[in-house]
Amino acid sequence: MQQRINDLNAKVQSAEEEFSAQVRSVTDNFTRDAEQLTNELDKRINNATGEASHSLDNIRELVHGLRSEVEETQHDLFEKIRRDSDQLTATVEEIDKRQNAFITQTRVFDRADELKADLEQNIEKLKAEVTRFEIYRNTMDDLNLKYEKGNPSRRGSNTKIARFMGERKNIEILENDFAKLTVLSESMDKKTR
Repeated sequence: MQQRINDLNAKVQSAEEEFSAQVRSVTDNFTRDAEQLTNELDKRINNATGEASHSLDNIRELVHGLRSEVEETQHDLFEKIRRDSDQLTATVEEIDKRQNAFITQTRVFDRADELKADLEQNIEKLKAEVTRFEIYRNTMDDLNLKYEKGNPSRRGSNTKIARFMGERKNIEILENDFAKLTVLSESMDKKTR
């Protein structure tokens, strides 16, 4: 019986040693797997951080590029408005000169009085357009201030730009009317000579 107990003790001890060995093996495997997962997770986090940083740099470059384009376009637009305003002012002055010359040369004709009235109306229209250009210049200055403050209103800007382009078409129509008036004035001038 003692022999059986000793055999049983030996088997229990052997089983305990096997169990301890298996526990150590499982623990070692688990620890190794956990380290591998931790390393893989760290790599992925580092990759994601690098990609996010790269994306952020790309976004910053894009914003900088867009800001430069907007500033350049805005500068070009201001210059165009200034040139158009100067051209309109010169046109108004030329109209005034031609009107005065026409009045002194055509006092004989009743038609001269009618043409004078037409020219004055068109001059007033052109002066009104010059005033509107000044308003648009102020509007563009306001847009510039809003942009510089970091609160651009895209929809408001698009609306104002659309209105500006509509007014630009009106100005082109007025320029065509002015050209017709100039031809008519020259025709009348030739008739009075």
